[in-house]
Amino acid sequence: MELAFEGKAVLKMGIDTVVGRALLKPISADAQFASDTQFRIHRSASKEWMVSPIDGAQNETIVDGAKLTAPTRLRHGMRLAIGNSAKGIEKLPLIVRMV
Repeated sequence: MELAFEGKAVLKMGIDTVVGRALLKPISADAQFASDTQFRIHRSASKEWMVSPIDGAQNETIVDGAKLTAPTRLRHGMRLAIGNSAKGIEKLPLIVRMV
C-alpha cells in the first residue's frame, strides 16, 4: 500500500510502519504539525491494512474528516491528515492507494 500527496506516491509500505514527523518532513513543511510518532500503519490478523492512532500525538490524526480514535481498516481513496476535526483543520492530506 502507499500514501500519495498531491497526486504523487510519497510513502510505500509493505510492513508495520510508524508514521511521524521524520517520515513526513521530506513531503511537506506541514510535517511540523505531526508528532514524532503520529499514527501506525499495520496489517490486521486477517491481513487487511489498518491505521491506528498513537497516544500522545500533539494533533489529531484525521481519517476522511473524522478523528481517528481506534484501529480503522484502510480502503483505496481514503484521506489521512493531521489537524483538528472539530475546527475543520487538516494539514498534509495523504491519499491511501492499495497497489
